[in-house]
Amino acid sequence: MTVLRPRPSPTRSGAAAPAASLSGLQRTLGRDWRLATAFLAPTGLLIAALILFPIVSSVFTSTTERHGAETVFVGLDNYTALVDDPIFHTGVINSFVFTAYAEIFKVTLGLIAALMLHHMRRGRSVLAGIILLPWVVPTVVTAFTWRSLFDPIFGSVNTVLTATGVGPLLASIGLVSSWPAEWLSDPALAMPAVILVNVWKGIPFFTVTFLAGLKAIDSGSTRPPWLMVRRRGSGSATSRCPGCVTS
Repeated sequence: MTVLRPRPSPTRSGAAAPAASLSGLQRTLGRDWRLATAFLAPTGLLIAALILFPIVSSVFTSTTERHGAETVFVGLDNYTALVDDPIFHTGVINSFVFTAYAEIFKVTLGLIAALMLHHMRRGRSVLAGIILLPWVVPTVVTAFTWRSLFDPIFGSVNTVLTATGVGPLLASIGLVSSWPAEWLSDPALAMPAVILVNVWKGIPFFTVTFLAGLKAIDSGSTRPPWLMVRRRGSGSATSRCPGCVTS
């Protein structure tokens, strides 16, 4: 009679040292914490120099005032003065309005552009290049270009709207106070103009994000869910129906 005995499990060479031999730092930070520190130290120093130090310096500067060549520490007086400052209140409200409108339009238009690129078969490369162009242009170039376009005298926006008759029509129905419009100096037009530029600049980011999500969805499973279930004994083999669920 043959008796089958279980095969002994092989022992790995260089087994891990018992936990009792690890120091307190090794238990907390890991066994290779010294090597990890050496790799992370340059990045940590760079972040501290470029981010943390300016933040700390700005906080300290906000608690001081300049009186000629002398710097006087005033504590939280600068912050308490903002409570009754109407200009600060207007700035906060404008920031919320700008962010709300800009993000809504960027998300909506970015999703529409992503759906167009996802379902297009011809001309996808050309349309993708046009949509992603604002992302390639540097921010400084974008700012100077749009400032030139919005110039009330020599800007292309007013020139095109005047030539097509749209500009005088906008002035006649009261959407703009005067024509040619001063897009960046008129309080009623400055906010929409800046939102337009920000939306134009931010649409490519949301387009790429949504397009990546659409590409991750399995587009091969186009059959309805009820066709993906096959009962046993229905006459068709499971091997002939890849992806089918049998019960």
